[in-house]
Amino acid sequence: MNFNLEGKITEHSAGKLTVSAEDNIIFHVTYDDNTRIYRKDGSAGSQKDLKTGIRIKVDGELSPAGVVEAHRIDLE
Repeated sequence: MNFNLEGKITEHSAGKLTVSAEDNIIFHVTYDDNTRIYRKDGSAGSQKDLKTGIRIKVDGELSPAGVVEAHRIDLE
């Protein structure tokens, strides 16, 4: 199922993010080498740009387990 969310990264480990969205709803987001990451200026980013405390917008799929599998991550 297509799923979009915006929030702040509260935890980051290899391939996984914990994102706090509105009303302190917590989402677990996974990403891999196929996930497109973009910086604020629209240039291509990398996994190194995903830091705790920054705001992001995620486009992906919501798995039956409730994990968001990111296809695209935009840094805000």
